Amino acid sequence: MRRQVGHDAGLFEKAEAVFRRTVLGLGNGSKKRLDVECLLHYFAELQRYEDRQTADFGKRSLDQLRNLKDEFSAPIHAALYHLWGESGETVVRSHLASNGSAPKQPSVRAFGPLLWSTTMPF
Repeated sequence: MRRQVGHDAGLFEKAEAVFRRTVLGLGNGSKKRLDVECLLHYFAELQRYEDRQTADFGKRSLDQLRNLKDEFSAPIHAALYHLWGESGETVVRSHLASNGSAPKQPSVRAFGPLLWSTTMPF
């Protein structure tokens, strides 16, 4: 007898956890809180870099951008970057506040359409 995931809440939660780890790249489900200011700073610097507005970027700035890229490399961060680019900082802040600013456990359903329509910016 095969059980369907949709009919068993426990199986659904396990499947969602695997999805988060594997597809979204959300690691081991750490409860570490998202540094929203750092994330938004990264988005602004990344946009400047993509727009080639780098005249004042030094080695330190580029190193910091690379480190932030590593820190915010999960697909969920790409979805947030897309949301930030389309709707602005206020919308991202509002969305993160409504989800408790938890970076490792955001609502998969909330970002579903963005995840599948967005490519990683690097």
